[in-house]
Amino acid sequence: MGLQAYQHDLATVPLLPDASPVDKAAVGSGLSPRQHSTEQDSLVISSADLGSVFIRRLLAILAILKPWKSLLLVLLTLLEALVVAQVGKAAGSFYRILVDDRQAEFWITVSWTASLYAAATLIQATTDWLCEWLALRWRGTLASRLQQQYCHGLNFLHAGEVCDNPDQRLTTDLEVLCTTLGQAAKVGVAAPFKIAYYAAWMYTIAGLGPLLMVAAFFCMGSLVQRLLMGPVARLVYRQEQREGDFRFAHAWLRQQAEEVALCQAGLAIQAYLDATLAAALANQARLVVWHWLLSLSTYGIEYSGALLNYICIAIPVFAGAWASRDKGELAQRVSNASFASLMLIYSFTQLLDMSQKFTILAGMTGRVGQLAEALTSLPALAEDGSVATQPDRHTSERAFARVASSSGGGGTQEVDGRQLVHAELAQMLQLPRRLDIPWLATQVEVSVHLPGPGLQAELLTIFPDAPANSLLLAIPTFQFAADGVDLAPGHGQPEQVACEMDHMLANFLEWEGCLRRCLAERGCWSDAVDPRTGSALIGRPAARWSEATGARTLLGYQKLVTDVCQLVVHPVKGTSVYPATIFTNASGCGKTTFIRTLAGLHLAESGAIVMPPHGQVMFVPQRVLASPGRTLREQVTFPSIEPASHSHLVNLLAAVGLERLLDRVDGDCEACADWQGMLSPGELQRLTFARILHHQPRLVVMDEPTCAIATTMEARMFLQLQQLEIAVLATGQNGMSNTWTQFDTVIELADDGQGGWSLQHCQHKL
Repeated sequence: MGLQAYQHDLATVPLLPDASPVDKAAVGSGLSPRQHSTEQDSLVISSADLGSVFIRRLLAILAILKPWKSLLLVLLTLLEALVVAQVGKAAGSFYRILVDDRQAEFWITVSWTASLYAAATLIQATTDWLCEWLALRWRGTLASRLQQQYCHGLNFLHAGEVCDNPDQRLTTDLEVLCTTLGQAAKVGVAAPFKIAYYAAWMYTIAGLGPLLMVAAFFCMGSLVQRLLMGPVARLVYRQEQREGDFRFAHAWLRQQAEEVALCQAGLAIQAYLDATLAAALANQARLVVWHWLLSLSTYGIEYSGALLNYICIAIPVFAGAWASRDKGELAQRVSNASFASLMLIYSFTQLLDMSQKFTILAGMTGRVGQLAEALTSLPALAEDGSVATQPDRHTSERAFARVASSSGGGGTQEVDGRQLVHAELAQMLQLPRRLDIPWLATQVEVSVHLPGPGLQAELLTIFPDAPANSLLLAIPTFQFAADGVDLAPGHGQPEQVACEMDHMLANFLEWEGCLRRCLAERGCWSDAVDPRTGSALIGRPAARWSEATGARTLLGYQKLVTDVCQLVVHPVKGTSVYPATIFTNASGCGKTTFIRTLAGLHLAESGAIVMPPHGQVMFVPQRVLASPGRTLREQVTFPSIEPASHSHLVNLLAAVGLERLLDRVDGDCEACADWQGMLSPGELQRLTFARILHHQPRLVVMDEPTCAIATTMEARMFLQLQQLEIAVLATGQNGMSNTWTQFDTVIELADDGQGGWSLQHCQHKL
């Protein structure tokens, strides 16, 4: 390794290609459907309770539906109650006719009763039809209103950040809400009139005592049902959420089927589908138990009501209140009293029987009402097209504290997973980059650093001839040994090693001389460290510079201690760069088809494809695959389902410049989020490189992998793949020649549809 220093001038043209700014893609904000699974569980009580929140939301929905305009339903229910009451009286008339042997009245009563049955049949069927028709009309009204709000501005984009599965709420949940509301309206409208009518009739026949017994029975039954309805309503709400997650997972798989196949992520997706199914089944199991308890209480109340009917009739009979009646009249009165008592109890139990539907109504009201409130609270689109921004809900005070503490002073800079330099020592201006030097027939890795005050002072002691009060820049260089030459102590042949070292020294001296002349033409002073002595090469020798210490300090190379001298080991395994090839041409020439054929998604008409064994090849689709609802840990290790340590994940994220993802989840790698929606295209592509660094395959096949990544970051990530000896086969568009500098070979596909191609080897020029 060699080191050069030169006088820094703001007007001096940088020696290396300009480093593009680091990708500063916008940070996604808000919650996702999948992140809601834990946070929204805590909101279920307020979203699906039976208290003031439910009443407020139900009244808001009713204000939109305007159900009070449906007067026909009220008239039909009142008419049904009157007709059914007359039907009930017909039974008493038959008892009296049969007991008193009144044959002349029998057929008249039959005709009258038949007409009542026909009227009751028509009214009840019409009432059922009207309830369904009202539910249909209400669904159209409510869905139109909510869809108007959903499509207003950018609400459809941000709705998923504040409530889970807005699509399910607008479709399935809203349909269930309107259907249940129609069924509840049928009972709710008729019940008050029926209770009042039959209570008055029963009081006339049996007196106050039986009436109070029925009222007390209803109050007790209502209390039991109320205690059971709350938990059931919350479970119904949560079940719809779980079912939505399960449905979303399968819909996502259908949309991303090709990317999943290309990534060979079937096992990982199966694990995710199994997890969403298990969550739905677990909640459904709890719901089944509570439904059993609710049904137990409902049926118990119904049968107890039948028994209570006989008790109510027995009270006036055994008390002698009807002793003066003849047998026919007594039979008629018992029948009428029994019917009035049963209908009163039935009217009460009808309300109690609605408990299960009421829990569904409460759950659906919570989900639809919550969506309506969310759409109202989202920022409106201004006339100029701008949208008022909201704070990122993923950012916490701890994240701000971390940013504040890291922004002032010290810290480290990382590239390729290595700690490069302490901020107080130097600042890397351009990342390490390999350059082919044709006139040297060798390859050199070069980077540019701005030393800090401490290192500036040390450089001035090494180069006493440097201009006083000048700011120096440092350029470390690293040469690669020839193929087959091992410079590690005790490995190579001494004669071969000595010859190679002399050759590398000559290359450095020629490189240094050329660079020094170039800088002199620009009026800049420069000098270099003599690799043989560690002192100044051109000026007066003074203090010495340790190449090993410099490489370890500035570039993070591994340090070895031997009996002879200090050595550093370059991160690249071996002595040469592993090959990287890019296929390029205009869109439509077959690049993606070629990738799919390599992956086995398409069959080749001829030839043969020989690939490394399964598990040693990794495919990266053009549309980066981020599995929905997964934790940050699973996103990084995708498609593997094996666990990884927190420190390993942090290192991987740092290696690709995604440390800030930890801030979005408060440093918790197990936090779930909608990463596909939160991450920018550039961040998703960098996440792919983190996955590659985690799996370290022998070959990675990538379809336009860096089209949204800055050049500097692109070089940094491809350099890491080279250091891990990962072969790269990628596709790219024409006109992206800056990307080609990362590859050794460019294959240009012909767009004539005949399979033609041309090959060229890249020469990375200075």
